[in-house]
Amino acid sequence: MFGKTADQLSQILAVLILDDKGDRIAIYYSGIARRLDVFSTEELQRAFETRIVATGRKSGVRLNQAEVLTYNDYTVLFRYLGDSSIIVIGDPATNEVLISVFAETLYDVLTSLISEKLTRALLFKRLDQVFLTMDEMIEAGCINELDKKSIISRVTMEMTTLG
Repeated sequence: MFGKTADQLSQILAVLILDDKGDRIAIYYSGIARRLDVFSTEELQRAFETRIVATGRKSGVRLNQAEVLTYNDYTVLFRYLGDSSIIVIGDPATNEVLISVFAETLYDVLTSLISEKLTRALLFKRLDQVFLTMDEMIEAGCINELDKKSIISRVTMEMTTLG
């Protein structure tokens, strides 16, 4: 299904921030993901999201802990936050450790920018910072930046520029 290349070591197909019902707060699907049948339309993406949330619940992911598992040939990391979750999806060739570091960095940056306790309400209220953070960290499915201080600095600068 997937060929292994050096680029895939840092390949992220999707980043999902969903509420506890599985509804979208913020999502990112790479261009590569959108070319795959399973992610090619919003309807297919939402169906996958529903199935992946159900799988995460069954796996027993605990509050503020991350769990990596394989689902339909995809490497999936869940981070349960209480009333929301961060889910990172990579293909089988993507390094699990790198996905974990990416998810942890995303979580750390968001808690630094928004609040120590990320809630659905706060994520919606600061959605601009959520998307700017994802934009700084990932580009075209490739991990762009993992340095927390650098990401926070750039997002803060962008927020100042945006007014």
